[in-house]
Amino acid sequence: MLTIDADSFFEKLGYVARSRDVAPDAIRDTEEFSTLCPGDAVLMSKALRSLTVPEHLLT
Repeated sequence: MLTIDADSFFEKLGYVARSRDVAPDAIRDTEEFSTLCPGDAVLMSKALRSLTVPEHLLT
């Protein structure tokens, strides 16, 4: 995600600031990344853990 001024808020939720240089192509190709968000917007990411869903909830 990109943020202009809420990086400290998202850090409290487990997000980590990343260099924009390491953004995946899927992010780089978005209009937000290339034109809408300024170059000083902070790129942030968060690792998601796998969740096992009980079989009976999948039907």
